[in-house]
Amino acid sequence: MLLLAVVLSGVGGFLARVSPAQSINLRTGQSVQTQGMRRDGANVFARVQTAGGTVGEVSYPVANIAQIDFPEPPQLRTAGDLLGAGKASDAAAQLTPALAYYVFFRDIKGNWWVPLALLQVDAMSRLGRDREVDALAAELSRMGDVSPESLRTVKFKQAAAMNRRGEYRQALAALKPLVEDKAAPPNELGEGWLAVGSAHLALRDYKDALLAFLHVPVYVPDHALLMPAALLGSAKAYVGLVDKLHAQSALQRLVTDYPNAPEAAEARDRLQKLAAVSLQPPGS
Repeated sequence: MLLLAVVLSGVGGFLARVSPAQSINLRTGQSVQTQGMRRDGANVFARVQTAGGTVGEVSYPVANIAQIDFPEPPQLRTAGDLLGAGKASDAAAQLTPALAYYVFFRDIKGNWWVPLALLQVDAMSRLGRDREVDALAAELSRMGDVSPESLRTVKFKQAAAMNRRGEYRQALAALKPLVEDKAAPPNELGEGWLAVGSAHLALRDYKDALLAFLHVPVYVPDHALLMPAALLGSAKAYVGLVDKLHAQSALQRLVTDYPNAPEAAEARDRLQKLAAVSLQPPGS
């Protein structure tokens, strides 16, 4: 399994940063304070201090464990900050050893595998590493404690991976029930509408592409990670609709409001090219 094939070279460093204050709460009601633990098959081996002051290792069957109180891993915050800064590669490097550790405890309540995996899906998606996206998504779908909102976000990223593979119609089929779900808050669907717009754009369905991209500035105008892609996509759709003025307006807004976004360089190039061609809005 791909997740279990993760290189564990960084796990030791991760464990060194994890607080030793971990408690194993047994189904009997007993709580065991440990100085670290490891998983071996159906048992968890905990390092505990004996009455004589020495440290020994005690085995606890997983079936007898109600929960393990793991400390919150610092990678949740640092990787989230890195993703917010557009540093997906650095975020993935932070998350990999943490995931490799918690993968062995993910069937025990109290572990942090799911929130870490959700961040890693985001990082892998931004890096275009679609096999990892699909593998993590499959694992998350099998977990019973993943919220519907989180699973929806994962499916958005899978659809974006389909777009990158040229599977545009498959992506649209997967996205349609998600973005049209009346129970979902519109401000949580921005990433899905981006994927819808990209698929329609690739299929040269320019009107449908534009309508999809415009959902982002309407419902999540303050989302700095989505707006540049939405503006660039809408500009391309306007060009397909032979509407030069609106295309230029979208591109200009992109380079003005998001000058450091990855899409800004392409927007500047497109602005220069548009200035040299003659396009008129439909019906003019």
